Parts: sequence; C-alpha cells; structure tokens
Amino acid sequence: MSINCQYELMRYPFFLSDLTRSVPVEGELRLADNLPPLAKINWGSFEIEAPALAVYDDLLVITGKVYPYIIYLTSPSTNPMDSSGEDGESLEQDMERLECGARWTNEAGVDFEERLTIPGLRPGMMINVDLSPSNATFEEAGEGQIHFFGQLEAKVHALDNQEVQVVNDVTAQPPFKVSVGKETVKLEEILDIRKETVLLQTPLVLSNLKPGIARLLTYQIKPAGVNYEVGRDKIFVKGFLEVAMVYVGCDDDGRSTEVFAHEWNRSSGTAVPFEMVIAADTLDNDLTVLPRIVLHNSKLELKTPREMRYRADIECVAIISRTVQKEVVTDAESGSDQVIDVLKNLVNFEESLGEKSSVISLETSIALPGGENPDRLLLWEGTPRELSLEAVEDKVLVDGSMDLRLIYAADSADGSRVQIACWDRSSKTGIPLAGVIEFPGVQPGTLLRAQAQVDSVNLELTGDRTVQVNAEVTVRVMARAPRALMALRDCAAVEPVDPSTRPSMLFYLVQPGDSLWKIARQYQTTVDTLARVNQISNPDRLSIGQKLVIPKHAV
Repeated sequence: MSINCQYELMRYPFFLSDLTRSVPVEGELRLADNLPPLAKINWGSFEIEAPALAVYDDLLVITGKVYPYIIYLTSPSTNPMDSSGEDGESLEQDMERLECGARWTNEAGVDFEERLTIPGLRPGMMINVDLSPSNATFEEAGEGQIHFFGQLEAKVHALDNQEVQVVNDVTAQPPFKVSVGKETVKLEEILDIRKETVLLQTPLVLSNLKPGIARLLTYQIKPAGVNYEVGRDKIFVKGFLEVAMVYVGCDDDGRSTEVFAHEWNRSSGTAVPFEMVIAADTLDNDLTVLPRIVLHNSKLELKTPREMRYRADIECVAIISRTVQKEVVTDAESGSDQVIDVLKNLVNFEESLGEKSSVISLETSIALPGGENPDRLLLWEGTPRELSLEAVEDKVLVDGSMDLRLIYAADSADGSRVQIACWDRSSKTGIPLAGVIEFPGVQPGTLLRAQAQVDSVNLELTGDRTVQVNAEVTVRVMARAPRALMALRDCAAVEPVDPSTRPSMLFYLVQPGDSLWKIARQYQTTVDTLARVNQISNPDRLSIGQKLVIPKHAV
C-alpha cells in the first residue's frame, strides 16, 4: 500500500518596494580653451551615464558620471569666429553678445557616488536603477571656471526569484484510494536581466530648407518607438533615436545669422533606426520583455556647416520573464480507512494578472513666464514624472505629471536670443497627466507597476505668451494580485502499527536536522498526531534534545 507524489518548483518573483531618492552631484568645470570666454550663463542641464551598482546586505552603492552642458553669452568683442574687422557689418557683429554652447563629456564629466540603505536587499538580487536629471545650477567661479551643482532622481527596483517545492499530483496504488484537491495559479517567472550594447555611428544632414550651422548651442537625443520581437532563442529589440538641436545659423559667407532648430524624428521619417539581438537561452516564444535603452558616450559633432556626425553606444537592459499556469495540490485525503499524513506550507506570493498598455493624451494651454514676447519655439522635451496607479474594479487610474522644457527665440535686453522655460515638479509647475486604463481582472488592492514613455509632444504658439501643448504618453502597466495558498509539500501513507509491538510509553529525543515530518515517517504516525500529543503549537520549531512522546496510534 503506497501513494506517490509528483513534485515541482513553484517560482515567483519577490519585489522590494521601489525606492526613490534625490542624489546630489557637485563639481568644478573648466571651459575649453577653443571656446569664447563666458560672460553670462543662460541655462544648463546635464546627462547621466548608466551607473555602476554594488549590492551588499541592506546596502546599494551607486557610482557614475554626469555630463553637464550650458548655453551662455559671450562678452562683446570676444567672437573670433565672426569678426574680421574688414567692414562695418563685421564690426557690428563683433560688438554683439553672442550665444555659445559648451558640453563636458568623457573624463571631463562629474563623478558621483550614493549609498542607499534598503532593508531586505542582498547580493544576487536583480537590481535596476533609473536615473533622471532633477535640477541643475551653474555659477561662475572665475575666468573659465564654473561651479556645477545638480540633483538627480534615482528610482531603485529590486526583485528576487523565490522557489518552493510543491506537489502537483498524487497517485495511489490499489487498493489505496486518495482524493486530491487542486488550485490553479498564474505566476510570473523572472528569467533573467540581459544587457546588449551596439555601436551606432551615423551622419546627419540638414534639410535644404535650413541654413548652415555656425555654432551648435545644444542638442538632445532620445530613444523612441522601442519595441521587441521574440524569435527562436533570440529577442530582437528595435527602435529609433530622435535627434533635435538648437544652433546659430550662418550665411553663404559663414557669418552668424539667426537661431534655428532642426530635428531628425519619426514623423518626418528621418529618425535614426537601431536594432540589437539579445540571446534568450530559451525556445519559449511566449516571453515578456521590459526593455530600457541607455546611451553611453553620446556625441554629436559638426563636420561641415551642413553635416553632423552622431556616435553613441546603445545599451539595452532587458528584463525577461514569462507567465506560466500551474496546478498546485492543496490537500490529499484517503478514500478509505487508511491514514494519510500531509505536509503543508503557507505560500504567500503575487499572482500575475498580465499587462496592459494604453495611450494617455494630454491637451492643455500654458502661459510663458514674464519677459520678452517669443518669436519662435525652437526645441522642447517632455518627461513623465511621479506616476501613481490606483486599481479599481477592472480599471487602473493613472495620475501624475509631465515635466516640460522649452527653448524659444526672443530678443532680450542683454542681447540673448535664446530663452528657456521649464514646467516641472521642482517648481511645482509640472503639467498634470491623468487617464484611465481598462484592465479586466484588477481589483482594489492589486499591485501595479508602470513603465511610461512619451510618444509625442507638440507645441504651438497660439498667442503672445500662450502655448498649446498636445502630448501622447504610452503607459504600460503590469498587475499582480497578492495571494496566500496552503500548498501541499509532501504526503505519505501511514502503515498501521500493531500496538503490541510498542511499549506503553515511547519517547524520542530530537536530534540535529530532525523535523516532525521526518520523525512521523520513522514511527508511522502523522505530524498532526505528534503535534497534538506533545502540545506543539508550531510544528516547524523543534529544539535539539526536546523529548517527544510517540503515541501507539495515529489519531
């Protein structure tokens, strides 16, 4: 008489609560010798290199570099690129205060290190850190010297795979009969975090409708339209880099003219495509991939007045997972007089409810801050911030804001033609972003994660100081429901014991490595019987040397 158990590992992710922290970074910058002297800093910000992570028990150390950039005004009579002194027009330009741009890249960047205490963190966990600029200030500290202070926002995601062995089926040999109870669970298995880097180099040529470039003031590069396809043991990640720049134009003689902007984007069909292949080490095509694109060593260089060259190392950090459905045995009962001993464990896990993506539209009108009336809008960038998600019945409510940065042209009293306006959370002026995502199956209390990407931002000057904003933001929501399950870890048939073969009082001293389950198997009784006879409230806790009474019968 016997019963047989079939076992499998139940794998599920354990997520630490996301931690958001403001990280300061500070350093001294020196203006390059080939740039005109600085008289006034109009505006600046910084880019962030992908950080290095060191993981210890309850501690995460983040180290990296940031790369500041500024737009500044020169003093009059300090523009060697335009002044020839041969005619009145050149001399007039020579007396102007002209805009220039400066960037600090590679070794000229500013180092930072941040140590974050995260209870529950340990080596071996999968760690992902999102860094974004929050605030930047620049102060002149002497001739050609600039003191930089920035704040960046670090959002830390930490997860680990949990494993527990459970029973997925029980069979019995006749004449033994067993009745089995099962429950179906849907689990997300995190398979790996993979990284792949490709080098991209490409020329960028100005449209014939735009004048040539005298000076590059600033530029921005952003990934867009990132998607993936799963093939046989490979993941193909594709997307585009959209490039936008603000520059001072030049005439046919190479002299500076007005300030212009130019873009290479998807809407015009000029965005820069990229593709990379990530090995998946699995033949399972039903994978979910959460890709994040990071740019390293990004550099835009002027080759001729009409041609640029862009170079970057494109790194894709991809979290690879799959959703599996399993049947877990929760109980096994004898269909006759035979006794079955069962070993159960309470398993707390988060059941996957899948994911949904939706586009949230934003339409609003904003007013430019005080100052000169704008002439032209040049360049803008939107970034989603502080998204909060709330689950209601079959819906997810999204609430947050979008930071907006706008560079526009307007003549000012100090001679500057480039103006900057920002609407962000640091100044409590971020643009509200809200929407509803239909998500059948979610209920209040559902655990939610989100990945947001700005697909498009369009700005239009509709009045002297009024700007119409239209944006579309894709929000991808992953949902999990907390669940507790008494899963069967083992079961065994209890062979009848002849009471006459046992003394009236049988004792056992607990040895190292013992458990009630192990002792019950040795003496053909049940865990429940041993626990009740010995008044053990927690069967998982035994003390070495503890004396146990072994009953004659399994009750």
